Amino acid sequence: MWNYKEECTTFTISNGQGNIKETTLHVSFVDDAYLGSELSVSFAHAKNIRTFLSISKSKEESFCDVITSNCKVLRCLTLKRSSVKLVSNSIGKLKHLRYLVLSSNSYLKSLPNSFTNLVNLQTLKLNYCSNLKELPRDFEKLINLRHLELPSCNTLNSLPSGLGQLTQLRYLNLSKNESLLSLPDSMNDLLNLQTLTLNQCSKLKELPRDIGKLINLRHLKISDCDKLEYMPSGLGKLTNLQISNYVLMKSEKCIPRHGGELKELMRLNNLRGKLELTNLSCEKNVAVEYEKAKLKDKQYLRSLRLKWDSEAKMDETEAIVGYEMSLEGLQPHQNIQSLRLTNYGSVKLSSWPSSLTKLVKLTLKDCAKCEHLVPSNQFNCLKHLKLVRLICLEYISNTNNVSEDLVGSTTTLLPSLESLVLWDLPNLKGWLREIEVDHSCFDANANANDDNHTSLPYYLPSLSELIIDDCPKLTCMPLYPHLEGDLMLRKTSWKPLEETLRMRMMMSNNFGSQIQQLFLYLFKLERLTLTDIDDLECLPDFFKSFTSLNYLYIDGCPKLKDLCPGILHLSSLRSLCIVECEGLGDMLISDDYDFMCQSLNGTLQSLPPYKLPNIVSVLPKGIQHLTSLHDLDVLCCDSLTTIPEWIHNLKSSFLVLSKLVSARAGWVRVDFKYSVSHSHSQAQLKKKR
Repeated sequence: MWNYKEECTTFTISNGQGNIKETTLHVSFVDDAYLGSELSVSFAHAKNIRTFLSISKSKEESFCDVITSNCKVLRCLTLKRSSVKLVSNSIGKLKHLRYLVLSSNSYLKSLPNSFTNLVNLQTLKLNYCSNLKELPRDFEKLINLRHLELPSCNTLNSLPSGLGQLTQLRYLNLSKNESLLSLPDSMNDLLNLQTLTLNQCSKLKELPRDIGKLINLRHLKISDCDKLEYMPSGLGKLTNLQISNYVLMKSEKCIPRHGGELKELMRLNNLRGKLELTNLSCEKNVAVEYEKAKLKDKQYLRSLRLKWDSEAKMDETEAIVGYEMSLEGLQPHQNIQSLRLTNYGSVKLSSWPSSLTKLVKLTLKDCAKCEHLVPSNQFNCLKHLKLVRLICLEYISNTNNVSEDLVGSTTTLLPSLESLVLWDLPNLKGWLREIEVDHSCFDANANANDDNHTSLPYYLPSLSELIIDDCPKLTCMPLYPHLEGDLMLRKTSWKPLEETLRMRMMMSNNFGSQIQQLFLYLFKLERLTLTDIDDLECLPDFFKSFTSLNYLYIDGCPKLKDLCPGILHLSSLRSLCIVECEGLGDMLISDDYDFMCQSLNGTLQSLPPYKLPNIVSVLPKGIQHLTSLHDLDVLCCDSLTTIPEWIHNLKSSFLVLSKLVSARAGWVRVDFKYSVSHSHSQAQLKKKR
């Protein structure tokens, strides 16, 4: 309890009795549902309360009546997370109220008309009132309102037409209103408005047409407004504006009278943070207009996203030239740290991306014809690289001069790169087109004292997270010795990882401490996911590098026949999940599996969904050695007929046998849950719902 001149008091109510004193100014209720009758007694002498905060479960409208009847000089009122459907009409009596929070009242459908009597109200928060359908009539009478929050009011589809009369309004948040279709034209009269947030208003089609009148607007946030097709003209007048998104108008939907052009950005040199330009055109004549936006002068911008109109219909040759010219005209300032290109349709990029020496994040997505990326030796600060659905890309570096991609005279590529995502690149073969590593320099008979530094393979020294998904032709990658977070390989070759591990072993022998230090962090890899890897046959001995691996997931690897010898070295493994690896059937019933389980005992705690091959009719006996196991979950075990007695030796509370069955809505998983009881000789079967 904190008590200063009894202005703030902690108290309890019991049997209608409380101890709120006349000198108390600030009251707070948390997690209690008091009746109005209980409060009326407690508040009888509390006539001077200025602040009332309640996070209450009360369902009584009288709860509000008690407050308004007794606390007539209240300045601040918070009524959050109640179950009330209506706010009492008496709230209009709080003439001195300045701050009102009614957020997270999900049952609240409307506000009383007396609400507009709160003429001194400055802040109103109605966040997450998901059933609120409308605001009161004459809402514009709240003439002193400065701050209004209405996010996630999903049934609110319109705003009062007189909203523009709230001339003192500085802040308006309408984000995540999924039903909001339009904004009233009167909003153009909010001359003091500084922040307008419209993020994720998914049905909003247009902004106020005379938005240029909002001369004090500084923050306009309109990301993820999918139906918004154009920006209104006049934005160029808002020289203090900081936009988070900018939507270009499609030419066939152009409304010349109201639609703005990209050149509106010319004088907006105070833009900060993120700028997103969508519906970009590849027509030849747009390049000149795009240059007029003068993105090169926007020195405070840190993130730029460019998205072209994927529905553009043009001659292919003309389109390729148009894409290159449009991208050239959109060159940003060198201070850009994040760049994302989507639906770019040319074979190569402009030269300017390679000049972004401060770039930290680069994403290329759905650039279907892109075959050439820029040389990467200038990207010394790049930490995150993501390439998605570049279906023509064969090599990440297509240069004939390898030195353009290397750092100085070393064999280092992208020295700061921490995360790399290669996703759905069906023709990607490798990183460097012209280079093949000569492995003869790693021969076991090589002189360890020779200075062969120039013969070392190319590597990504800082890479800690790698995702390769659906890259079936990828067989050659730079080494990634620093990997310490997650490694996910799906629908790709096993060879790049195998190469990295094999090189570590050979190079450690031939290059001594230099290479030991280089591969030190590979020991820190914690999670490994291998999915649909067609050339994986076993877990080789060089898995001994993964001494920190605690999660191993293997799914859909048809040629995998043995988990040994590699799995025997995974001394930190806690969770092992193997799904749809039919080739493992013989191993699961062999002595090797028994030996494997003995080696993992003490660390392995979970065997999640584990689809046993059809030839296995009994739980593999090796599992009995896993006394540290907490979870054992066997999925689609149609051939399993017997549960052995040794199951009671496990620490696991339950054995879950799961089966996928067909249903109208698709495949449904049905679990049969066996309770592993140490006091009974037989497991009990019960079906989970």
